[in-house]
Amino acid sequence: MIDVDGLSFSYVNALTGERVDALDGVDLKARPGTLTLVCGASGCGKSTLMRALTGLIPQMTPGDLSGTVRIDGRELAEVPLTEVGHLCSSVFQNPRTQFFCDTVAEELAFCGENYGRDRAVLREQSDRAAALMGITHLMDRKLSSLSGGQLRRSRSPARSPSRRAGPPGRRADLEPGPRRDRRRATGAGRPQGAGPDGRRR
Repeated sequence: MIDVDGLSFSYVNALTGERVDALDGVDLKARPGTLTLVCGASGCGKSTLMRALTGLIPQMTPGDLSGTVRIDGRELAEVPLTEVGHLCSSVFQNPRTQFFCDTVAEELAFCGENYGRDRAVLREQSDRAAALMGITHLMDRKLSSLSGGQLRRSRSPARSPSRRAGPPGRRADLEPGPRRDRRRATGAGRPQGAGPDGRRR
Protein backbone atom coordinates (compact mmCIF):
# COMPACT_ATOMS: atom_id res chain seq x y z
CA MET A 1 0.00 0.00 0.00
CA ILE A 2 2.76 2.50 0.94
CA ASP A 3 5.78 2.54 -1.38
CA VAL A 4 8.56 5.07 -0.85
CA ASP A 5 11.45 4.87 -3.32
CA GLY A 6 14.64 6.90 -3.03
CA LEU A 7 12.94 9.78 -1.24
CA SER A 8 15.18 12.77 -0.56
CA PHE A 9 14.11 16.21 0.60
CA SER A 10 16.04 19.33 1.53
CA TYR A 11 14.94 22.85 2.35
CA VAL A 12 16.32 26.17 3.51
CA ASN A 13 15.76 26.95 7.20
CA ALA A 14 13.84 30.24 7.30
CA LEU A 15 15.52 31.28 10.57
CA THR A 16 19.16 30.42 9.89
CA GLY A 17 19.25 30.44 6.09
CA GLU A 18 21.05 27.09 6.18
CA ARG A 19 20.11 24.21 3.92
CA VAL A 20 18.75 21.21 5.79
CA ASP A 21 19.01 17.72 4.28
CA ALA A 22 15.96 16.27 6.01
CA LEU A 23 15.60 13.00 4.06
CA ASP A 24 18.25 11.18 2.08
CA GLY A 25 17.35 8.21 -0.11
CA VAL A 26 14.56 6.78 2.06
CA ASP A 27 13.08 3.45 0.91
CA LEU A 28 10.00 2.14 2.69
CA LYS A 29 7.30 -0.40 2.00
CA ALA A 30 4.30 -0.98 4.25
CA ARG A 31 1.60 -3.48 3.37
CA PRO A 32 -2.06 -3.64 4.45
CA GLY A 33 -2.62 -5.11 7.89
CA THR A 34 0.87 -4.28 9.13
CA LEU A 35 2.07 -1.83 11.77
CA THR A 36 5.24 0.04 10.81
CA LEU A 37 7.24 1.97 13.41
CA VAL A 38 9.50 4.82 12.32
CA CYS A 39 11.75 5.88 15.17
CA GLY A 40 14.84 8.01 15.64
CA ALA A 41 16.37 10.93 17.47
CA SER A 42 14.79 14.37 17.48
CA GLY A 43 15.46 16.15 14.19
CA CYS A 44 16.23 13.00 12.20
CA GLY A 45 13.39 13.54 9.70
CA LYS A 46 10.41 11.62 11.12
CA SER A 47 8.02 14.56 10.83
CA THR A 48 9.34 15.39 7.36
CA LEU A 49 8.66 11.81 6.27
CA MET A 50 5.14 12.06 7.73
CA ARG A 51 4.50 15.22 5.70
CA ALA A 52 5.71 13.47 2.56
CA LEU A 53 3.45 10.48 3.28
CA THR A 54 0.41 12.78 3.50
CA GLY A 55 1.16 14.85 0.40
CA LEU A 56 2.05 18.04 2.29
CA ILE A 57 5.51 17.67 0.76
CA PRO A 58 5.83 18.91 -1.95
CA GLN A 59 2.37 20.47 -2.26
CA MET A 60 2.54 22.79 0.74
CA THR A 61 6.14 22.65 1.94
CA PRO A 62 8.72 24.18 -0.41
CA GLY A 63 12.05 22.48 -0.96
CA ASP A 64 13.97 20.15 -3.25
CA LEU A 65 12.32 16.73 -3.57
CA SER A 66 13.43 13.63 -5.41
CA GLY A 67 12.14 10.08 -5.34
CA THR A 68 8.52 8.98 -5.13
CA VAL A 69 5.80 8.31 -2.59
CA ARG A 70 2.96 6.05 -3.73
CA ILE A 71 -0.11 4.99 -1.78
CA ASP A 72 -2.30 2.33 -3.31
CA GLY A 73 -0.33 2.78 -6.54
CA ARG A 74 -0.95 6.53 -6.83
CA GLU A 75 1.93 8.99 -6.67
CA LEU A 76 1.01 11.53 -3.99
CA ALA A 77 2.82 14.42 -5.64
CA GLU A 78 0.27 14.18 -8.46
CA VAL A 79 -2.84 13.80 -6.28
CA PRO A 80 -4.68 17.05 -5.37
CA LEU A 81 -4.70 17.65 -1.61
CA THR A 82 -8.51 17.66 -1.72
CA GLU A 83 -8.32 13.98 -2.73
CA VAL A 84 -5.37 12.86 -0.59
CA GLY A 85 -7.72 12.28 2.35
CA HIS A 86 -9.26 9.36 0.46
CA LEU A 87 -5.85 7.65 0.46
CA CYS A 88 -4.29 8.50 3.81
CA SER A 89 -4.65 10.50 6.98
CA SER A 90 -2.55 11.44 9.97
CA VAL A 91 -3.31 12.19 13.59
CA PHE A 92 -1.33 14.59 15.74
CA GLN A 93 0.65 13.67 18.83
CA ASN A 94 -1.54 15.99 20.93
CA PRO A 95 -5.17 15.02 20.17
CA ARG A 96 -6.57 18.30 21.54
CA THR A 97 -5.06 20.24 18.62
CA GLN A 98 -6.88 18.29 15.90
CA PHE A 99 -10.54 18.14 16.89
CA PHE A 100 -13.12 20.39 15.21
CA CYS A 101 -16.49 19.43 16.71
CA ASP A 102 -18.21 19.43 20.08
CA THR A 103 -19.00 15.76 20.70
CA VAL A 104 -17.35 12.43 19.86
CA ALA A 105 -20.20 11.45 17.51
CA GLU A 106 -19.94 14.72 15.59
CA GLU A 107 -16.17 14.37 15.32
CA LEU A 108 -16.40 10.81 13.98
CA ALA A 109 -18.73 12.00 11.22
CA PHE A 110 -16.77 15.17 10.40
CA CYS A 111 -14.31 13.65 7.91
CA GLY A 112 -16.99 11.87 5.90
CA GLU A 113 -19.26 14.93 5.93
CA ASN A 114 -16.49 16.91 4.24
CA TYR A 115 -16.63 14.40 1.38
CA GLY A 116 -20.41 14.54 1.11
CA ARG A 117 -21.08 11.03 2.42
CA ASP A 118 -24.68 9.97 2.99
CA ARG A 119 -25.64 10.69 6.59
CA ALA A 120 -27.15 7.26 7.20
CA VAL A 121 -23.97 5.61 5.93
CA LEU A 122 -21.87 7.95 8.05
CA ARG A 123 -23.85 7.07 11.15
CA GLU A 124 -23.30 3.36 10.52
CA GLN A 125 -19.60 3.87 9.86
CA SER A 126 -19.18 6.02 12.96
CA ASP A 127 -20.91 3.42 15.14
CA ARG A 128 -18.65 0.72 13.71
CA ALA A 129 -15.53 2.81 14.31
CA ALA A 130 -16.61 3.57 17.88
CA ALA A 131 -17.20 -0.11 18.59
CA LEU A 132 -13.79 -1.01 17.17
CA MET A 133 -12.05 1.53 19.41
CA GLY A 134 -14.14 0.77 22.49
CA ILE A 135 -15.63 4.26 22.73
CA THR A 136 -19.33 3.58 22.06
CA HIS A 137 -20.16 4.80 25.56
CA LEU A 138 -18.46 8.12 24.78
CA MET A 139 -20.41 9.00 21.63
CA ASP A 140 -22.59 11.69 23.27
CA ARG A 141 -19.80 13.07 25.44
CA LYS A 142 -18.29 16.49 24.82
CA LEU A 143 -14.67 16.25 23.72
CA SER A 144 -13.77 18.87 26.30
CA SER A 145 -14.88 16.49 29.06
CA LEU A 146 -12.73 13.52 28.00
CA SER A 147 -9.49 12.38 29.58
CA GLY A 148 -6.26 12.26 27.60
CA GLY A 149 -6.61 8.51 27.04
CA GLN A 150 -10.21 8.84 25.87
CA LEU A 151 -9.19 11.57 23.45
CA ARG A 152 -6.45 9.37 21.99
CA ARG A 153 -8.97 6.60 21.44
CA SER A 154 -11.31 9.03 19.71
CA ARG A 155 -8.83 10.72 17.40
CA SER A 156 -7.80 7.83 15.11
CA PRO A 157 -11.28 6.87 13.86
CA ALA A 158 -12.19 10.56 13.71
CA ARG A 159 -9.61 11.06 10.99
CA SER A 160 -10.60 8.05 8.93
CA PRO A 161 -14.27 6.95 9.04
CA SER A 162 -14.60 7.64 5.32
CA ARG A 163 -12.37 4.68 4.54
CA ARG A 164 -15.05 2.31 5.73
CA ALA A 165 -17.18 3.18 2.73
CA GLY A 166 -14.61 1.56 0.46
CA PRO A 167 -12.71 -1.70 0.34
CA PRO A 168 -11.00 -2.63 3.62
CA GLY A 169 -7.28 -2.07 3.92
CA ARG A 170 -7.17 0.52 1.12
CA ARG A 171 -6.09 3.46 3.22
CA ALA A 172 -3.00 4.44 5.20
CA ASP A 173 -3.43 5.94 8.66
CA LEU A 174 -0.36 7.59 10.13
CA GLU A 175 0.12 8.49 13.77
CA PRO A 176 3.14 9.88 15.58
CA GLY A 177 3.63 9.29 19.28
CA PRO A 178 2.09 6.74 21.67
CA ARG A 179 -0.50 4.21 20.48
CA ARG A 180 -1.09 2.58 23.84
CA ASP A 181 -4.82 3.22 24.02
CA ARG A 182 -5.57 1.99 20.52
CA ARG A 183 -3.55 -1.14 21.23
CA ARG A 184 -5.61 -1.79 24.33
CA ALA A 185 -8.80 -1.32 22.31
CA THR A 186 -7.85 -3.53 19.37
CA GLY A 187 -5.02 -5.73 20.63
CA ALA A 188 -2.82 -4.47 17.78
CA GLY A 189 0.86 -4.15 18.39
CA ARG A 190 1.02 -6.28 21.54
CA PRO A 191 4.04 -8.51 21.97
CA GLN A 192 3.20 -12.20 21.79
CA GLY A 193 1.94 -13.38 25.15
CA ALA A 194 1.21 -9.85 26.37
CA GLY A 195 -1.90 -8.82 28.23
CA PRO A 196 -4.10 -5.75 27.64
CA ASP A 197 -1.52 -3.51 29.34
CA GLY A 198 1.13 -4.59 26.79
CA ARG A 199 3.22 -6.43 29.39
CA ARG A 200 4.35 -10.01 28.91
CA ARG A 201 2.77 -12.59 31.19
